[in-house]
Amino acid sequence: MSFSARSFLGSSPSSALSAYLKSGYYFDYNASPGTATVTFTALSAGTISVAYSGSDNYVWLTGSGTNVDYDIKFTVVTGDIPTSGSTTGVWHNLGSNRAWVYSVSGGVKTSSILVEISDAATNTNILASQTITIEVDSTL
Repeated sequence: MSFSARSFLGSSPSSALSAYLKSGYYFDYNASPGTATVTFTALSAGTISVAYSGSDNYVWLTGSGTNVDYDIKFTVVTGDIPTSGSTTGVWHNLGSNRAWVYSVSGGVKTSSILVEISDAATNTNILASQTITIEVDSTL
């Protein structure tokens, strides 16, 4: 007989993979002709780094295993796609750093994004999921 513990991340054995994501609103403003930029990076070292008008850094790798045991997906729910970075809407292995950049000069971009981390073996076991909002504004 096997027992599992239930946490805010779901049901998982005590030595299982687990991950953490937090919701957030990330905004940068730089008056035109400047450029406003927000960069969301999932680092293979097990942390998330968001550079915006401030900064946010936290640990995503909270369970057993190593970075290659995890995949991340960054899906635009509404709004603009990133200006550059990794492809949206597909799983990327976290054995490498993954970044998505929103940048604008002379305009505004706003997006609601679903960020998910899963078990790389199947991508059906979602270990963490959060919605974030990114806004960049470079208007007069």
